[in-house]
Amino acid sequence: MHAAGTGLMRSCSTAVDLYKNVVERGKAGEKLMEAYTQHRDGNGNAAYVIYALLSDLGYDVAQSNAAYLLDRGEVTLWPDDNAR
Repeated sequence: MHAAGTGLMRSCSTAVDLYKNVVERGKAGEKLMEAYTQHRDGNGNAAYVIYALLSDLGYDVAQSNAAYLLDRGEVTLWPDDNAR
């Protein structure tokens, strides 16, 4: 409706937001939940890898979560801070 302007003013930005919401509830949503579960269970490395991959696919919430894990020092994939 927002994309075509059916029954209301056309709004591309609203349509994009709504489409994005639907897409993130699909397979990627399952992966986001898997990453959250890994983090909740104390496995920051596994959570980070999933979030990083989803981030590369364009999921901004995954990018934020990956950065959060890095900022809090919950990722130990590198031997020291200089390796990042």
